[in-house]
Amino acid sequence: YEEAMMRSGFSARNVTLDFSRRGSAGKLWNMVTAFWNANKEDMTKFGREFTGREKGSNPMRAVIKAGIGLTLPSVGFYALSKNDPRYEELPRWQKDYFWIAAVPGYPIVRVPKPFLPGLIFGSLPVRLMEASEKKSMRPIKDFFTSLHEISIPGLMPTAMLPVVEWTTGYSFF
Repeated sequence: YEEAMMRSGFSARNVTLDFSRRGSAGKLWNMVTAFWNANKEDMTKFGREFTGREKGSNPMRAVIKAGIGLTLPSVGFYALSKNDPRYEELPRWQKDYFWIAAVPGYPIVRVPKPFLPGLIFGSLPVRLMEASEKKSMRPIKDFFTSLHEISIPGLMPTAMLPVVEWTTGYSFF
């Protein structure tokens, strides 16, 4: 019984990001830059899960689950919303990080996607569909811009960000 409880306790830590996992440098950097450890853990968990390095992980099962849980809803929401002019007016980052239901006559509904898996398994297929429909490479270039932005944790100390933005007149958002 005790062994099963221990296993279930450790398994529960793998349900979502394990925020207590960090090295000494990660602990220090997370005190200076908000969400640095969460961003790093998102990347490492994704890598462990989809390469089979996570104990008990199965890369093929992970891809199938991501396809069902991320790709299908993303394609469905895109098909539902793509003809609504309000959808076209939304900024690219909202389309990348949210499932958007834009139904004429109703308010736009945004449901957040998981960051990196949502971008790769949700936004990429939608971008490919968009590129095919519009006969343009722009959606794919935008995907790689978003992938670059999400894959690099903020290096600037959070307390300095408003001062730098005010001084330069540039928003890093």
